[in-house]
Amino acid sequence: NEALGGPPLHARPAATFRASSLVMTPLKAGARFVMGHFSAPVTALYQKSTFVRNLMKQTEARMKTTPGGEEIDMFARKTRYTVKKAGEILGYRPAVSLERGLAMSVKWLAHEFQLFRKE
Repeated sequence: NEALGGPPLHARPAATFRASSLVMTPLKAGARFVMGHFSAPVTALYQKSTFVRNLMKQTEARMKTTPGGEEIDMFARKTRYTVKKAGEILGYRPAVSLERGLAMSVKWLAHEFQLFRKE
C-alpha cells in the first residue's frame, strides 16, 4: 500500500476479523430481510432523518468492507509457490526477480489507474 502512495497497512489478528464477521453475518441477513419486506418505510425514514441516513450509510460501509468467514479462511492461508517444476520440465527461468516484478506491477498500477493520487 505504501508503494502506491497509500497509508501503511497494519496487520490484524485473524480473530479480530472473525469476530467482526460473526457480528456482521446476521446483520447482513437482517438488512436484506428488512429491505426486502419494508423497503418503502425504511426509505422514507432514510430521507427524513439525517441521523438515520448517517447510521445506515456507516452500517452499509461496514457491511461491505467486513469479510465473510469464507474470505477470512481463504486469505488467512499461508501459501508458497515455486517455479522449480516449471524449470525442470519446461526449462522456465524467470526474467525478473519476484521483488522486481512486484515493483514493476506497482508502478504500472500507479500509472494506469492513478491510485491514491493526491489532489
